[in-house]
Amino acid sequence: MHVRLARIGARAAARLCSRRQLSAARRASSTAACSVVAAAVAVAAGTTVAACAFDESPRDAYGGITVIVRETDDFEAALTASLDRWRRDGVRGVWLEVPAALVKYLPSILDRGFRLRGGDATHVLCCAWLPGGESPLPPGPTHQVGVGAVVTDRAGRLLLVQEAVGPAQGRWKLPTGLCEANEDVGTAAAREVREETGLDVRPAEVLAVRHSHGFHRGVSDVFFCVRCEVIDEGAVLTPQPGEIARVAWRPVADAHDAATPAWRRIYDVASTGSGLRADTYPGRAGATATCIYSSG
Repeated sequence: MHVRLARIGARAAARLCSRRQLSAARRASSTAACSVVAAAVAVAAGTTVAACAFDESPRDAYGGITVIVRETDDFEAALTASLDRWRRDGVRGVWLEVPAALVKYLPSILDRGFRLRGGDATHVLCCAWLPGGESPLPPGPTHQVGVGAVVTDRAGRLLLVQEAVGPAQGRWKLPTGLCEANEDVGTAAAREVREETGLDVRPAEVLAVRHSHGFHRGVSDVFFCVRCEVIDEGAVLTPQPGEIARVAWRPVADAHDAATPAWRRIYDVASTGSGLRADTYPGRAGATATCIYSSG
């Protein structure tokens, strides 16, 4: 009798909590209300109920939700109860954000069918496809985006650097690097030039795009070669401490990549000055502006 009452109480608490989680704006108040209701039902049933232990988003257009994990006394029970409720409510995909401070919960999360999908310094992202079968949820990040800056002076020399560390150490090469989050490729190229050489430039056009595979941890690489224009050609070149050993204006032939067919093609394009210009358009709702690169 007590076991049956406990089960009924747990289901009632989950249903009451679910009804109160109607929108993100009401999430805080609904969580507090759920805790009160769950506790009351738990007392009546003679058990402890871990319900409404997470911050949940409204259902998205694909029937999925985003859930942010919070500290809880009985995480495994809370996650199990939530999964049962989500399945009853017809939730399809669950995106679970685990704050870095709570990665101790990851073994329990993975044991309950979630898979890792990436993350950053602040959180780990996991997901689960509740209907069963093969999951149609998109995989984690498959590509990195890199940039190389093609900068020439009036004499036609290239701005080249020698790295202080790394596989290209001691070889002349373009200033290069990876795009940061929410950073356009032109902005990234100008930033890399400023960081590595101390020179201020403005991005002018995309000269070429290289697509390669099999990079670190199996990701693919999309690399944009961006022609940049010098703002002050008389500025002093300053190597980035700890990263760059030398900076100089050098002939194209000095670039260690110039002898390879792919890079020879890039430098040929750089010498002609024809590339793709960037046009900026308003982004979709909730997104940043969109850059279209074209020759038209």
